[in-house]
Amino acid sequence: MRGTSSYMLTWRALAVIIAVTLNGGASAVVGAHGSPGLRTRTASPHSEDTDTATRRGLQKLFSPEKRVRDFAPFVTERGEHAFLVLFVTGAKEPADSEQLDPMASCGSMDAGIALVGTYHIALVVGRHIINEVTIPSSDPPTTNPTFAFPLRNFRWVNYWGWGQGARIEYGAPGFEDVEPTKLLKLADFNGDGHAWEFRLMHGGDVCGHAPTLLAGYSAKQRRAIVCPVITGRVTQYWYDNLFPHPERIASSTILHEFHCGDHGNDVLEVEGFEYNPGIEAWVMTRRESHLCIEESGQTSLPMPMPTEVQVHIGSARGRPGDSVTIPLTMEPHGMEVSGVEIEMMLPYSSFEMVGCDCNRAEPYSTDTKIASTNARVVVVAPFSNTPIVQVCTCAVHIETSAEPGAYSIASTGLLVAHGFEHLHATATDGQIVVDPSEVTPHAAP
Repeated sequence: MRGTSSYMLTWRALAVIIAVTLNGGASAVVGAHGSPGLRTRTASPHSEDTDTATRRGLQKLFSPEKRVRDFAPFVTERGEHAFLVLFVTGAKEPADSEQLDPMASCGSMDAGIALVGTYHIALVVGRHIINEVTIPSSDPPTTNPTFAFPLRNFRWVNYWGWGQGARIEYGAPGFEDVEPTKLLKLADFNGDGHAWEFRLMHGGDVCGHAPTLLAGYSAKQRRAIVCPVITGRVTQYWYDNLFPHPERIASSTILHEFHCGDHGNDVLEVEGFEYNPGIEAWVMTRRESHLCIEESGQTSLPMPMPTEVQVHIGSARGRPGDSVTIPLTMEPHGMEVSGVEIEMMLPYSSFEMVGCDCNRAEPYSTDTKIASTNARVVVVAPFSNTPIVQVCTCAVHIETSAEPGAYSIASTGLLVAHGFEHLHATATDGQIVVDPSEVTPHAAP
């Protein structure tokens, strides 16, 4: 942030001005631009610290049922002194006797000694509340989402979760000291040069994985906002481990990875996001999945086994303008197969890959990346050890300009695995026959 020292001096003066004014004032002060500002009385430096005085002053702006939990000062693009305020409705205070458990689950550890309720973010400029936004639920959507964010927590959790204080490692001296938790730490999360955003996170079901949300001030809208995350046609606000620690370097791009072996994960998932300033949202621009066939999470592949698994791209016939279905099948030949990855390439520009249906009985994980002339398919499931196994079916549209004839569907990038073990496999290409005399498109024998 530019001008840090002068900014902090201004903020401290502003905090005292707001706090004393809202508690009753008498003497005149000068505003930020030299005009008469808030009328205040002089605050005693020994009566209460700046943070407490500011909190009390801000609380007077809100109705009693809106419990001010935290706040962060900043200066707008117009030079106005403002606050982002996090407040809670339906607040349930923790018991005075509540203690932290060093052996608690990861979700409970993140929550610490929590204040439970429905959280909201507000923009305050001067003595005016500009707008209020409810922090949305993660899943499923609810009208009054409830969260348990920490009031107090261990020192190491406060640093790693919220960027509070100096870096401290787990197990270092003082790491389990209990201290108040500050939830709002402004930073430049989108690379626009302004530290106007903050990250919220809440405890997930899996250690090391926490849903994160980004909120802050929008100069474009002149409002407090919650930033959407757009993945295809889905808009959401919480995303697992997406937004980084506030001390990370500001950037308008994020590379998000779910690594092989992470809690037994057998698919490497790589996602890319870019900040779109026009819609003030993070948009997924890249998504790839690969079977984890490494040993112990390393990048070297084991030697293939002698038994060969065969994967077949099927064939179909149809007329120009028709849509046909291409089956993808597998012959495991007695091998236990838990994952298949393959890319199917259509010929020329006379065909369009519409989509693939790879849903299987639970548990399963599927990912299909469709381009106009190819489909990359990753399926993870406990495949049955039957002579022929249905993996997927893919829909292909035949363009009206397609000439009669037989066209090959090539295979590439084949990987077959059992857990992290690489199985030796081969693939046979498929075929589309364009036949103007064909009455109904069907799978070829």
